[in-house]
Amino acid sequence: MIILHSFSVVIPTCNRNELLKRAVQSVLSQRLISFEIIVVDDSTETDVSGNNIEQYLRQYDITYIKSGGNKGGAYCRNLGLSQARNEIVAFLDDDDKWQPDKLYTQALLMKNTDIALCYTGLSIRGQNGSLRYSFRKPGFPDHFKSVMKKNFIGSTSSVVAWRSHLEAVGGFDASLPALQDYDLYIRLLKRWKACWTPEPLTWCDDMHDQQRVSWSRRRYLDAREYMIKKYEGEKYYPLLVKSLKNIEYLKIIRSRQFLIETIRSILKR
Repeated sequence: MIILHSFSVVIPTCNRNELLKRAVQSVLSQRLISFEIIVVDDSTETDVSGNNIEQYLRQYDITYIKSGGNKGGAYCRNLGLSQARNEIVAFLDDDDKWQPDKLYTQALLMKNTDIALCYTGLSIRGQNGSLRYSFRKPGFPDHFKSVMKKNFIGSTSSVVAWRSHLEAVGGFDASLPALQDYDLYIRLLKRWKACWTPEPLTWCDDMHDQQRVSWSRRRYLDAREYMIKKYEGEKYYPLLVKSLKNIEYLKIIRSRQFLIETIRSILKR
């Protein structure tokens, strides 16, 4: 008989109750696996709509934590991590969801602690509502070199990782205004390896959202400079600098908000 690992699922959220419910239901639908769910609420407002999210979560025995408000995704994920009881931690954004076999498939792949994390293929809904498939393997046998050259993993919603490894590298860097996922992958893969499945077991919603941190050009530029200083002198550092520049180009192509902010910046020169 195969003994599978148990998961702690951390879901940060902020004022998106209906999307949160969809995310939660996708976790509750996971097959052949045991898990706990930890929701970390980053909102500052009290729910007066009669749609009490804490009451909704309580019926499923879900741990509900308030961050204090406006602390950001990295802080909230770290807070959830600090409450996790199981050996593998999975992250899910409140506007994303999973296919029913996602955790089971990854549990089969997480065979030993030489592996830091496991990620899946993605189905991504774009700003025009179209769907695209996304998946990349590391470009080199050295996964640290691979991630310095390119964030081949992508969304944290597809990722599961050993709790002990996450704690060993200090979790997410809450000082970063963006790119927190990329930064975490770099620190994990400097010491361990990744595994993966190309199956699109994670659904990501990339619809245009003015509040989405990843679409803010100012936040991105601040994060880029922070990471350039943080990893200066590190092995494969030139690859990282080029990778961060390529991320900016992709954001210009994929985000109208990022494009507009870039044009405004150029016109002000």
